[in-house]
Amino acid sequence: MQPIYPLRSYIRFSAKSQLLAEQLGTAVAQHFTSTSDVDPFGTPPTSVSEPSDYSQNSLPRFDDELFSVVAATVLHPCRHPEVYEPCASAAEASAIEDRVSAEIVAAYQNVQSPFKAEIVERLNQLL
Repeated sequence: MQPIYPLRSYIRFSAKSQLLAEQLGTAVAQHFTSTSDVDPFGTPPTSVSEPSDYSQNSLPRFDDELFSVVAATVLHPCRHPEVYEPCASAAEASAIEDRVSAEIVAAYQNVQSPFKAEIVERLNQLL
């Protein structure tokens, strides 16, 4: 039996999907699975349906560069060595993926919150 590792690509995908869904203020339908249903090449089956009534210009701005930095920091081997170690079961790997993904979301939102507050303050001053 092959060792089961948490998938860093799945962790990043899951975190980004959650952040985008929260920015849109709507549920983004996610049809993907975790480590337990990975094909032999290590690619999780993924499909995200986007709302059709949004144009590219009306979508909230997502800071990809910030997300990349936050994800790289959270996924660093010194911070989460368990992501780089084999797991005893697919359930254990899935739990690690969920926990680390939630940490990425929380860190991104924590960094973004001062910027949002500043923008809201400026808009309120204009009123």
